[in-house]
Amino acid sequence: GNASMAVSGRVSRDGHDVYHIRSLAESSPFFSLFYYVRDSGETFVDVRELLPWYYQLDQREGSRAVQRTVTFDQQRGVAIHTKNQEAPQEVKVPLGVHDSLSSFYILRTLPLRVGQSIHLHTVANGKTYDVEVQILRREKVEAYWGPVDALVVRPLMRFEEILRQKGEVLIWVTD
Repeated sequence: GNASMAVSGRVSRDGHDVYHIRSLAESSPFFSLFYYVRDSGETFVDVRELLPWYYQLDQREGSRAVQRTVTFDQQRGVAIHTKNQEAPQEVKVPLGVHDSLSSFYILRTLPLRVGQSIHLHTVANGKTYDVEVQILRREKVEAYWGPVDALVVRPLMRFEEILRQKGEVLIWVTD
């Protein structure tokens, strides 16, 4: 299959300047004959604070379909979580909390050093998790435009939402 994440641009949402970040993961046409996957997500991150305001995830995997939204009130330390057509749940969250998509992007803004671990508070499935991200090593990777310096990071997640923690998950972040 294929997966992509990108900052779609800077927009205004509810009177706030935000970055609109999108992700899409889908199974290949051949694999879809056996097990169809199409997961799309989006988050809106405040331009100044780099904190999420709103997050939405639409997962379609096999016969399972789940839609989740989270509306953040960062000043009050509250996140309003909905799943499918269920009633919204208001949950207390630590100040500076992220969703599973915005946490990928906040990581890029931090000074990362090989051998170090970063901890991020992340909301997923209506709960807050401490995600440890280990900075493992530097590598040169081939991109469309040529070789790029990258850091190899390993998130240690105790939840499943965008990524499933089966085996080792590695992410290459351009340096």
